[in-house]
Amino acid sequence: MGSPGVATAAGTAVLVYLVLSGRLCGDGAGADGGRGAMEVEMISSAVSTAAAARERRKEEARARRRARRGRRWPERAPQGWGEAVVEAAKTVRFAYGETLGKWSLGELAFGINYYMRQQVRAPCR
Repeated sequence: MGSPGVATAAGTAVLVYLVLSGRLCGDGAGADGGRGAMEVEMISSAVSTAAAARERRKEEARARRRARRGRRWPERAPQGWGEAVVEAAKTVRFAYGETLGKWSLGELAFGINYYMRQQVRAPCR
């Protein structure tokens, strides 16, 4: 299990503990719900650890996005057919992602149908 899975499991365990301990407390509990200082400190420590893990994951995602944006096309021509095929695949993947990859299949079909009708209605010259 990766670190996101461990953090999720730990957070779930803390939430389950809080829910169960809240239901098991009697009505005569004090202002802090009948919890001792050690229990309150443990809960706040778990919450701060989860918040730090979430912030670390956000920073890692930002760094990946910055690295992805910083990639440049190669400054030289491909040395062989293999490199040429790889560069062509990258180009097609980028072009698809920037054009057709942004719309769903239903939207594409609607747009193609609309423009086909527009061409039929246009007068021939």
